[in-house]
Amino acid sequence: MKVNNILSIDIDYCKSTRDFQEVFEIFCRNLFTVDSDKILFSDYHVDIIDLIKNIEGALDIVNIDDHHDIFYDDTQIPVCRNGIADSSCWVVCLCMHAEVKNYRWVSQDFSEAFSSELIDQFDNLYEKNSMYDIVDSRNILFGNKKAVTERMSGSYIKYKPSITRDIHIDKEIFNIDFDYIFVCKSPDYTPKENYFMYNLLKSAHAEYSKKPKKEKKI
Repeated sequence: MKVNNILSIDIDYCKSTRDFQEVFEIFCRNLFTVDSDKILFSDYHVDIIDLIKNIEGALDIVNIDDHHDIFYDDTQIPVCRNGIADSSCWVVCLCMHAEVKNYRWVSQDFSEAFSSELIDQFDNLYEKNSMYDIVDSRNILFGNKKAVTERMSGSYIKYKPSITRDIHIDKEIFNIDFDYIFVCKSPDYTPKENYFMYNLLKSAHAEYSKKPKKEKKI
């Protein structure tokens, strides 16, 4: 079965000129070989799901990001099981609903690590110890206090990805031929003076694809 290589770039990773130079080089190297409809720009990272949710085959994801985006709170787990994610937990949501083979997080030195406690909780997702999840829909639907009960599907626990972390971009990543590219601005974390980095990548895509820019509208 085909393994699809996914390049995910969050501009909040770029803390220096060198960071952006490396990101720009990786992006441009793959820009010429990836089909335009397999490249998506968006303000928010959760929209990567729209790009890759229907891909057939396994996924190898390289996420260049100041945040790991796996999940940060165990209350996010039942919500993700019901197919609802945000930019802080899109990774675990994909792991529950798609075949993520490898997740490689490229971070800064000072990025908050995926803690040992969260690792244990992540591992427990793949133990079939409950037939049902009960989700308090107040986390999902505004003002509705009804609980949602959903039978767990085997697909939620079938695939357990390898998760690794690199501090800064390893040279080996430059040699990966990516099949899909996602770029997000993350305005909640990226300083406004760095927005030009996002805009430059988007302009490069528009220039070389010679097609209308594909951008997620929120």
